[in-house]
Amino acid sequence: VHASQRFGDMLEQADAIRSSDPARFANSIDTLETLRNEATPRQLQHLELLKAYRQGFSGRYAEAIRIASDLFDSAEDPTLEFRAALLVANSAAATRDFSLGLRYLEHAVRLEERIDDPKIRHLGFIVIAVLYNQLGQYELGLRYSEQMLASNPDGRSRCFAKQLHAESMLGLKRKQDISIFNTAISDCTTEGEILIANVVRGYLAQHLVELGSYQE
Repeated sequence: VHASQRFGDMLEQADAIRSSDPARFANSIDTLETLRNEATPRQLQHLELLKAYRQGFSGRYAEAIRIASDLFDSAEDPTLEFRAALLVANSAAATRDFSLGLRYLEHAVRLEERIDDPKIRHLGFIVIAVLYNQLGQYELGLRYSEQMLASNPDGRSRCFAKQLHAESMLGLKRKQDISIFNTAISDCTTEGEILIANVVRGYLAQHLVELGSYQE
């Protein structure tokens, strides 16, 4: 029991840094792989989920989809099943395979009521907003990002929601107060989500260019 508890603690630590510290996250997965004989079956499935995330972060979306869809089919834990479906949907959006993305998004929506952890449920809002923005459906992306912000998310989820809100507004070519971008950058930086903060800086630069054209 002690060994599996140690493995579980390491899993949770790796999961918590998966986007904020990709290099450390990748190293943590390698370490967990060497200790897999200490893990319970459910922990091994959680490790598979993290391996799928690592593939996605490295741009190997097809491999991320393969691992996550296999996990979706085999997982008995609804939280892992939900997260695997969201990961397939997100990775499919990145490759612009929207039919696959929407199919797995529907799977996730069906599972949502079985998810108790609000942080995990917020993942669903994020992926839905990502998919709609990728499809150019910025009104819908805006709606889900606003739902997310209204649901009192934790700091990390708020960072992603604000990034998606800014992206939606930019896509709709609506004038925005500069403070919207600056608070998003601040929130994401505070959470250690430096890559997302830099994405928002790019949106801010684009908005300032467009603001100049509005004023001409």
